[in-house]
Amino acid sequence: SWEMKSKWAYEHNEPQFVISDDLREKTMDIIQDCEDDDCKMFRLLHWVAEEIRYLGLDMGEGEGHMVHRTDEIFHELAGVCKDKAAILVSMLRAAGFESYFVLTLAMEQTLDIPADDKFNHGVVAIRNEDGSWTFLDPTWAPQNRPLFNYSEQEQPVLVAAPEGVDLKHVPYSPPEESPLNITAETSLNSDGSAEIVMFLETDGWVDGRFRSFFNWAGKSYQQRFFQSLLEDIAPQGEVMGFEFSHPLDFDQPFQMKMRASVPKAATVIGDKIYLNPLLTRHIWNSRWNSRY
Repeated sequence: SWEMKSKWAYEHNEPQFVISDDLREKTMDIIQDCEDDDCKMFRLLHWVAEEIRYLGLDMGEGEGHMVHRTDEIFHELAGVCKDKAAILVSMLRAAGFESYFVLTLAMEQTLDIPADDKFNHGVVAIRNEDGSWTFLDPTWAPQNRPLFNYSEQEQPVLVAAPEGVDLKHVPYSPPEESPLNITAETSLNSDGSAEIVMFLETDGWVDGRFRSFFNWAGKSYQQRFFQSLLEDIAPQGEVMGFEFSHPLDFDQPFQMKMRASVPKAATVIGDKIYLNPLLTRHIWNSRWNSRY
C-alpha cells in the first residue's frame, strides 16, 4: 500500500537528516528578520534553490533511493533533486517546521499502483496545524517566485511520513495566480505623436518565465524584447529606455517599465485628433485585428 511505502521511505531516510551546528546557524541567519512562518518558508526555499548547485554525486550504498546526509550536502553545497529537498527539510526543521521528504514523478502522472518505479523526483512537504500540506520544490524554484512548479499542479506525491500516509496531490493553481498585468500612461501631442510609459507586473508561473530571461539576457536581448512588445502595438515607435526589478529578488512580483516615443500615434484632421489607445491593440495580438 502507499501507506507502507510512505512509512518505509521515512524510516529509510530519516537518519540522513542531520542538523549540524553550521546548518542551524545558517538557517537562523537566513530567517532572522522574518516576522511570520510564510517568510521563513519562502526565504529557506529560495536559499536552497539558489545556493545548492544541482550536481550528481555518488556517495555509495543507497544511491538513488536514499538522500545524502544533510550535513554533507551543506558542506559540499551540491546535490541532485533529492539532496536539495533533503537539506531544505533539515533547514525547515531547524526553523521549527514539521517537514518531510516527498517522492514524486516529474512531468508524468503517477498511476495509483504502489511500486518502487513510480518516482523520479524529490520535493518537500510541510504539515500544517490543520493537517493540510504545503509543498515546496527547491530544484524547480531557482529564478521562480512560487513555492512549487505550477506545471506540476495536481501531481500525485508520496510524503515520507512516520505514520505512513496515502498518496496526496499538489493543489490546483487557478489562472489568477499567474497573471501578467499591463498598464500604460500615454501623453498625446498636438501633432499626433505620443510618449508612452508601460508598466508590466507578473506573478506565479509567468513570473518565473520573465525572471529566467532577464537573469541571463544581455542588454541587446533586453532591448530587443521591449522593442518587440512595442512593435505589436506601435511598429513605428522607438524604445527610449527600460528598467526591471532584480531577477533574484523574490520578495515582490517581477516588474518591468518601458518608456517609448511613438510618432503618428494618432490621426490629425483639422482641429480633431483621432486616437486608438495603444493598449487596445492588444500587446500579444495582431494590431490589425485589434483596430476593429
